[in-house]
Amino acid sequence: MFFRITTLSITAFSFACLQAETLQTPPSPFVPIYGGTIYEPSPLNQEPGEALIQPFYQFVWSYGEYDNRWSRGSGVEYLQGQTSILSNIGITKYIELEIQLRTQSTFYESKTSSHFGDTTVGLGFQFLWQSENINHPNIRVELQETFPTGRYDHLNAHFKGNDASGTGSYTSTLLFELTKVLYGIKDHPVFINTSIGLDYSTPVEIQGTSAYGPISRTRGKIGHRYQINFGITAEYSITRHWVFGIDLEYEYRCPTSFTSHLDDLNETLDPLISSQATNLIFIAPCLEYNFSERCGLIIGGAFTVIGQNIDAQAMGNISFYLLY
Repeated sequence: MFFRITTLSITAFSFACLQAETLQTPPSPFVPIYGGTIYEPSPLNQEPGEALIQPFYQFVWSYGEYDNRWSRGSGVEYLQGQTSILSNIGITKYIELEIQLRTQSTFYESKTSSHFGDTTVGLGFQFLWQSENINHPNIRVELQETFPTGRYDHLNAHFKGNDASGTGSYTSTLLFELTKVLYGIKDHPVFINTSIGLDYSTPVEIQGTSAYGPISRTRGKIGHRYQINFGITAEYSITRHWVFGIDLEYEYRCPTSFTSHLDDLNETLDPLISSQATNLIFIAPCLEYNFSERCGLIIGGAFTVIGQNIDAQAMGNISFYLLY
């Protein structure tokens, strides 16, 4: 399924990028401002010496769970508030530094749990830039490393592992992005962003209730994991300042293996902590108001369309960006 979606989307995007040169001359009476969406922020490198600061706040409601047959049933219902701050700093024309800090609060049955989240540091490399006279997309590659600064085990059993704010692993990410402004709609250019990412997470030792299971008497090792992400984003310029954006995201996570260090519970814990592969498709519309090319506000939501072996969730998001 992933490869079919990826192939069709890349083919459609490539076709749009290879249209006649006449589509590259902006017929719009204004030059639109694109601030990025909630899930695809800052798709272009910052200029050398400039820094983009962008805080996010996300409110998450988990209201069910998808099983192995892609059917939604009941599950543990809980709320989360997630805050993050993203900073993109231009180093050279081709390279930028990226840093993201996170926190999370979980609300379940009148109790609250708050923890610092994992920290991501990366580099963005941009190789091509779109212009009115050159008929090719922007091309960008990101290399990121996520450090396990969040809480992932020794959790409060009351929250059944849902208050984990990290994975406990070092996660390496490779992300490839193609972006382009299309002028096919008169007076309303559309910014298209297609991305494909691969995450690799190292093995991690866990004890007690953790991000990987609610069993308090747990001690063992989670094996290495990988995740594939594919996204396509469209930002439709209503006016120069107002933009409607929408993200369509697909995620695949490989099965999780677990090896118990407790011999008497090895056969009992293994099927409870180990997990099957997960699939997730979600959509996230948003509305942007860009005060200028240096600051703007983004408000939106997101919800699960369908999934497999994963929580069903609905989210509300707000973000503000400022370019120094």
